[in-house]
Amino acid sequence: MSEKKVCLGEAIYEELQHNDYLEKLSVILDNQYFNCLNGEPFSLTRKQISHLLRFADLLSKSFNKQGSINQKVRAREIMDKMLKLYPTRPDIRYVANSVYKHAGYNKRLEVFVDED
Repeated sequence: MSEKKVCLGEAIYEELQHNDYLEKLSVILDNQYFNCLNGEPFSLTRKQISHLLRFADLLSKSFNKQGSINQKVRAREIMDKMLKLYPTRPDIRYVANSVYKHAGYNKRLEVFVDED
């Protein structure tokens, strides 16, 4: 009996394709983003922010043999929304820069330039 060898990036890809917790967090993020766009109060807990950042980072680094563009786009969408909600948080800016780099966006955006 032989085991199929899978790269870490491929294993991550498969796990993230069907992750219920990621789906739940995505719905929460979408709702809070909608509130923000409508000028309504919005908030995410520290735990939700931390977990969304981790998921975005993993999504940006995952891959499969057919190409993982969907997960990289999803990572970018998460970070775009997080930056809209919390544009000055250093942790979000740091992870966004990494996500954009791994997703193929090599140019740094102005949002990452320190205002000091």
